Amino acid sequence: MPNVDIHCHVVAPLAQERMAGLNRQWAPRIIQREGGEYIVVNERFFGPVPPGMYDMAARLKDMEAAGIDRHVLSVVPLTFNYHLEPGIAVPFAQIQNDAIAALATERPEHFAGMATLPLQDVGAAVKELERAITRLGLKGAEIGTNVHGKNLDAPELFPLYEKAVELGVPLFVHPEDVAASERLRRFFMLNLVGNPLDTAIAIACVTLGGVLERYPELKLVFAHGGGYAPYQRGRLEHGYRVKAEARQGAPRPPSDYFGLLHFDSLIHYGPALEYLVTTCGSDKVLLGSDYPFEMGDPDPVGSVRGLKGVSEEDRRRILGENAARLFRLD
Repeated sequence: MPNVDIHCHVVAPLAQERMAGLNRQWAPRIIQREGGEYIVVNERFFGPVPPGMYDMAARLKDMEAAGIDRHVLSVVPLTFNYHLEPGIAVPFAQIQNDAIAALATERPEHFAGMATLPLQDVGAAVKELERAITRLGLKGAEIGTNVHGKNLDAPELFPLYEKAVELGVPLFVHPEDVAASERLRRFFMLNLVGNPLDTAIAIACVTLGGVLERYPELKLVFAHGGGYAPYQRGRLEHGYRVKAEARQGAPRPPSDYFGLLHFDSLIHYGPALEYLVTTCGSDKVLLGSDYPFEMGDPDPVGSVRGLKGVSEEDRRRILGENAARLFRLD
């Protein structure tokens, strides 16, 4: 079974060019500055990033060095563009999806792809998800932990979940525009603390908010090992029992829904990953590296193979079998 990394981002050169032709201010660009190459969107800089962000030959070399056979490509969350007018956001999503599909078509043995969706216009997002899956051959979609401040239990997002269930495809949930950002400006805390915090909020919303009660067949995969939520699930459970307001959105406790969730393996701490595997199940954890960012795991396969108290069968599931099943990879 090939090793499949489901958390790996790309800024496709074709997408850069076409998005810039539509709106240069909000199109992602790769620029050179002191310290290396950076992604810039509307003067917001992110990086540095290695050539594998946009150069597929360099990416393939990095994949070989890391023991990865296949990447399931997704956009950089900086380009979700949920704050833009649909007149810009919809074609931006289409351009990026076309570019990722082209990469997957060119090298199907090495790449598959996920769509990005203009979720500020859910009707357009539903149409784009169907196009991306049925016409472009993409395998799922990457969405944010919130939609420009709107939590994932917002009823207006339900048509998206219905379409994802109908198509049988997973949604990979990745943080962006995180909560408490005004308090997290120092020490790189927007990423270090903000990303797992916003992921935990998203998990609380889909469990306590009744999303998974309504759509039990919805396939959700949460980045960064689920943020803080899997490690504080007892607190969610206790709060549900003792506080009436925690029971307003779902008829059953959070533990009844945790078995429906999936997580990537990107935790950076072996004992925490072992806890995730043993408490949530080896069939619920998928290999994820966050390639090619510095906050990613440079040796994700080694991180899984080094787990203690995890069987070889469990490792095979995490390294590739779960991704092949969930994303319906050939």
